[in-house]
Amino acid sequence: MIADMTERPAVSILVYHQVGDFKAMRRHRANYCDRRRFTRQMALLARLGYRVLDLDTALDCLVGEQPAPACAVVLTFDDGYESFAQQALPVLQDHDFPATAYAISGGLGRRAE
Repeated sequence: MIADMTERPAVSILVYHQVGDFKAMRRHRANYCDRRRFTRQMALLARLGYRVLDLDTALDCLVGEQPAPACAVVLTFDDGYESFAQQALPVLQDHDFPATAYAISGGLGRRAE
């Protein structure tokens, strides 16, 4: 049975790859988020009262097991880049925001190609 989603608030998912200090680029820009921009984005979420949910809580909200808060958002980081721990994690911890980092098991400890 498909749940009726018309009565539930949406949960947005923000997807990041790498966070850090990068030179200006023309290609693959969606894979990179400047560290200063990321810091401002997280501060804005906090200031505007967004509720950052972990994935389990978001799923519970989406299937109706618990009410979704207004302005709910999930933060994910794809590909397991080292910059997550070095650049993004300290900012997330400053705001007490949960996040999910997805690692490519076959790529751990190797250079991205």
